[in-house]
Amino acid sequence: MAGHSGLTDTPLSAAPDLVRVFGLWTLYLSHEKHFSRHTLRAYLSDVHYFCDFLTAHLARPPSLQDLGEASIRDFRSWLAKRTGETVNLSVWSGSEAVSIVQALGSNAITHFAAPGRTNPAHCSASGKVLLAFEPQDIVDRLLAAPLQRYTEHTVTDPDALREQLRKIRTLGYAVNVGELSSDVCAVSAPVFDMDGSLVGALTVTVPAYRFDAARQAEIISETLPVARDLSEQ
Repeated sequence: MAGHSGLTDTPLSAAPDLVRVFGLWTLYLSHEKHFSRHTLRAYLSDVHYFCDFLTAHLARPPSLQDLGEASIRDFRSWLAKRTGETVNLSVWSGSEAVSIVQALGSNAITHFAAPGRTNPAHCSASGKVLLAFEPQDIVDRLLAAPLQRYTEHTVTDPDALREQLRKIRTLGYAVNVGELSSDVCAVSAPVFDMDGSLVGALTVTVPAYRFDAARQAEIISETLPVARDLSEQ
């Protein structure tokens, strides 16, 4: 893979079997799918980054078997390292999101979404993602109840929330900008099991002071592929 098609001269930190697979896959993307050189460079950059992470994580270059055995914990930790922020996986309790596991990046704020913490369905990124894929009768029941306003940004109008949930299902992610706490923002994406059922929400939490439009777009672009990879586990 080193120097493949002139795209990179940096050797991949991986065992020979994994280097070969990624090399063949890159050829397929280039010749069969007609990916542009720019897209391939971005893909290879992500591959190198993830393999470097696994090399440090395993204390040796990863093999094809290691990649196949990568766990939810591995992907979550990689996303935290990649973004530098707090990353957590939440599940649905029937009325709210419950954080069950957490990984901290280099710039993470540790009190965000600690394991065991619950977040309201109507004003947190994880809660909205989980609610968006619930049956309509559950959505109607929760939105018919009084909805607490936590900040000036909290949305409490049921019709507005229904429209947000529709957009979340279409886009595949939710964004929270100061709705639960004015100084906290987040991006959350759904995680599905092999039969397409929702099993959780992968969320990156960021302090509001560094969540400008560019950072928001960056977090979204980092979170969605990891959530998709988790859905294939």
